[in-house]
Amino acid sequence: MPRLLPIVVVAFVLLPSAGALAATSEDLPRAHPVDVTAAGGSDGPIDAGARPRVPDYLKPSGAHAADHWTGTPGIKEEQYQDQHGHVLTFATDNASVDLGPYANLLASTYHGDEIELVHVFVTSASTLAEICGGDAAACYGADAPGETRGGVMIIAYEDAGADITHAVIHEYGHHIDNQTYNLGRSECGINGDGSRRWFFAREVDDQITETLTCDPRADWGRLLAEVYAEDYSQMAGIPRSEYHPAIVVDPPTTNEKNKLRQDLDQPFFPLTRKAKGRSSRNRTATFRLTTGLPVFLSVSKRKGVRSVSFRGCFLPGFRDVFTGTCRVVVKTKRARARFSFNVRVS
Repeated sequence: MPRLLPIVVVAFVLLPSAGALAATSEDLPRAHPVDVTAAGGSDGPIDAGARPRVPDYLKPSGAHAADHWTGTPGIKEEQYQDQHGHVLTFATDNASVDLGPYANLLASTYHGDEIELVHVFVTSASTLAEICGGDAAACYGADAPGETRGGVMIIAYEDAGADITHAVIHEYGHHIDNQTYNLGRSECGINGDGSRRWFFAREVDDQITETLTCDPRADWGRLLAEVYAEDYSQMAGIPRSEYHPAIVVDPPTTNEKNKLRQDLDQPFFPLTRKAKGRSSRNRTATFRLTTGLPVFLSVSKRKGVRSVSFRGCFLPGFRDVFTGTCRVVVKTKRARARFSFNVRVS
């Protein structure tokens, strides 16, 4: 495959959520979606390419909502419910801060049950700068990428102007990135490689494996994770005119936004299936494999197999990415021989 981000092997697979956490109290305040069509943009990068230095006491440790900061000295914690009954967890180190408006902003995102795995800490601009660095308006830190789906978002109650709307939705895009499997083995990590359908749609249109990078030393607007979070913001309703000017590719097309939404609605995770059968007298066997999105295919644990090839399903422009219906041709070591092998779809 030409133009692929550098790859290293990792030892984990991100698993899908076990389902939404049921609301446990009728007394939780309810958050309501807000209209984001008038959201303003920030003059500077939303999170300034931040690599958050999140204190241990703020990290969610993979916990669900409503059980993280309770009892922590100096921290006020509140839970809210969105329009779907998901529990949203907020906290602040300033007891006078009204957390309701921030819950409303979070509820305005395009989300599922993963919203219960982000904990939002609302603090002063100076504390945010200590955690997020630079001139960030907000930042997000994944708790343990590839091991848990949790994360913490840091925002400031002293943020002036409407750009807080854009900032919150952009940072939630990073949380979505932490939920979705894309390359998996990429140097970008689970929490920084975007999502599968979106990635290849962007690659076909914009050659992002040549344009973007995961190197934290690069300019903010060239970071793959930032483009994904900003594209998510567009999909969630931030106006096209507010697409951040520092991003080096054009705003997402309707197709790219639809692919990103589909990745959320129908998430992809790697899987392995066993194939077995008997070859013909000319030592071959053929069957079909169908995939609805671009995937990588590999074969392992071969028994009685000389070769396996995948035909008729190459993604145009890529030599080792497959999509659609593949004709799988198996050649065995002997005529009319039994065979078996595992097909890894990743």
